[in-house]
Amino acid sequence: MHQLSGPEEARDLVNYWAALGAGSFKAYMHITRAELSAAVAAAHQHNTKLTGHLCSIGFKEAAALGIDNLEHGLVVDTEFNSGKSPDVCPAQNDTFATIAKMDVEGPEIQQTIRELVAHHVAITSTLPVFETFVPNRPPMQWMARPLEALLPEERIAYLEGRSRTAANAASTPWNTLLQSEMKFERDFVKAGGVLIAGVDPTGPGGDLPRIRRSARS
Repeated sequence: MHQLSGPEEARDLVNYWAALGAGSFKAYMHITRAELSAAVAAAHQHNTKLTGHLCSIGFKEAAALGIDNLEHGLVVDTEFNSGKSPDVCPAQNDTFATIAKMDVEGPEIQQTIRELVAHHVAITSTLPVFETFVPNRPPMQWMARPLEALLPEERIAYLEGRSRTAANAASTPWNTLLQSEMKFERDFVKAGGVLIAGVDPTGPGGDLPRIRRSARS
């Protein structure tokens, strides 16, 4: 994946694609604060929105820079990771371990929620993906349609991955993380935040996007 060389390139990329009709933009994990700030400003000049799956930038930082939406929610927010350096994406497992130990009702996370709501930043929920990281979730009786939709080799890969997840049930943080993410999203909505229902093309492959069809289709 191409990495930006700086804020000028971030601005130029947004301007180029907006001129060709792009209606929204997504920042990814290693973007710097200067690059994100430039991209957000350019997107808003074109009356388009910018979302992000962030890692090098914490949620409160991104909100202050004017981002419109954040993907995935609390479990990818690196601002609570004590070893994080500015503009650097820390190891994902370190972030997961940090979040798993935190109280969603505690002052740090609640302050993040308040700042996101104050800056009108939406959150895209991807709980169906996170559920597949939890041992023996979702129940196999719910998996008939997703398994039928997969290519045979992908079906095997999913089932093998599910078995590995179950084998690591004692050490995975995802039993706690899924519960924390659900609490975070609930509290975010209660505080007035806008929560968007999403899916995600990553994960072990146990999810199907829902396609909404019009009455005429």
